[in-house]
Amino acid sequence: MRRGKYTSDCSGEAFTLLQLLFLNNMLGYADRTNLSVAVIAMSRELGWGEASTGTLLASFFCGYVLTQIPAGLAAARFGAKRVLLIGTVVWSAATVLTPWAARQSIDAALAARVVVGLAEGVQIPCCNALLAAWVPPQGRARALSFIFSGQFVGTICALSCSPLAEWWWPSIFLLWGWLGFVWCLVFAALAPASSPGASAGKGAAGEELGLISAVDGSGSPRCSASAPRCARPSFLAHPA
Repeated sequence: MRRGKYTSDCSGEAFTLLQLLFLNNMLGYADRTNLSVAVIAMSRELGWGEASTGTLLASFFCGYVLTQIPAGLAAARFGAKRVLLIGTVVWSAATVLTPWAARQSIDAALAARVVVGLAEGVQIPCCNALLAAWVPPQGRARALSFIFSGQFVGTICALSCSPLAEWWWPSIFLLWGWLGFVWCLVFAALAPASSPGASAGKGAAGEELGLISAVDGSGSPRCSASAPRCARPSFLAHPA
């Protein structure tokens, strides 16, 4: 990602975080797509019928839908970086174990995919929480577009692994699962520890609080020594 106008107000740490979140979305969507790529070879080897494969493909979303709201609450309480890291470890482990589970029984494979869904449910809430803390309001829409574009890149990459699935279908789960563990190590090493100016109550979130405090009860900007530029908030100048 090339630094542009919308990242000019972000620190170098925030820029690094955006790239890590892009990769996390890429890996997450590759892990949810890899079963669709491998399921034909799996069904052929393991003797699954159409009903079994259909249930298996749907099982991811049975877990995914359950953790969306709890993940947002957990991110607010324990920290979005911590919750995202734990979620990525769990879904990567479940992905690596999927070939073993599939060879045990269809029920074990279903359980593995439900765990992948439960763990991936933390991804979007945590990404939104991190953007709110690190990216100034005027840059969030484009930053969000960038990190979530990783979802489409991940889907394309997983679908491009179809030859691997035909050669040896467990390879696609092992590949993307272990890449998830690599991402966790890189994230733990490079992710910034705290948001800009957190100790002073500043940063992206603090900027919004300052704007709110500069507006009186009538909705009109209230100028003061601490809010000298409150004549016209930037979101009114750029209403998009």
